[in-house]
Parts: sequence; C-alpha cells; structure tokens
Amino acid sequence: MSLLDELKKFIPDEIIGGSNVAETAEIVMLDIAYSPVVENVVNEELLPFNIPIPVKVLDRGDGRYEIRRTNPPDFRILSEAEIKRMRARFLLLKAYYADNMDMLSYPDRQTVISLYFNGSFLDIKKMFSQKGDENG
Repeated sequence: MSLLDELKKFIPDEIIGGSNVAETAEIVMLDIAYSPVVENVVNEELLPFNIPIPVKVLDRGDGRYEIRRTNPPDFRILSEAEIKRMRARFLLLKAYYADNMDMLSYPDRQTVISLYFNGSFLDIKKMFSQKGDENG
C-alpha cells in the first residue's frame, strides 16, 4: 500500500443526511442529469445553516466536464468520477433540505428553494400532517 492509501484511512467518509456520498456517487447517472453540482466537501455538522452554493457544469463531449467561473475568470476540467461525486453531493443536499426545511429561517428557506428547487418547493410532510389534523 502506498502512503496515500494509508493516509486515506484516517479521513472520515463524507456523510450527508445519513448517506455516504461516495456510495451514492456509484449510482448517479450523468446521462439523466449532470448539473448542477456541489464542488466542495460538505461538513454535515454545519448543516442546515451553512448552505453550499451549487455550480453549473458543462459537458465537453470528450468524457470530461467543465466548471466555468467569471469572477475571476477561470475554469476547471473534471472527470466523470469527480462529477458523479459532486452530483451525488448536490442530490443528497437537496434531499436533506427537503426533509429539514422547517428548521430554516425564512431567508435561509428562500435561499435553499432558489438554489436547490428551481424556485418552488412543495412541503409534502407539512401537507400530510395538516391533512391528518383535519381528519383526526
């Protein structure tokens, strides 16, 4: 084993909402959707109040993907495996926020809805709890 492999043993798995990001990345299908993604590792202890900002990804057509930035002008070319992991991170965060929306303040809730739910969010948990109260 290399030194890098030995050091990786000491790095904990990235977990979001009880799910392992690396394991989820294995089942991500980029032909369905590859963008947006969350680039950086998420510290679950800072959730839900530290809201990671998703970024858009472009398919280069050569099996690699690109993230472009405008301020300052820059770009990053990524492999399919890297994008799968970043996309898994985005999807797990979306599910996490859907389950924990009631924990957020109104401004944070609006930020999450705009970043992760394309501007509209239907709180299914709240709908079912209200329906149960009416019939109960």
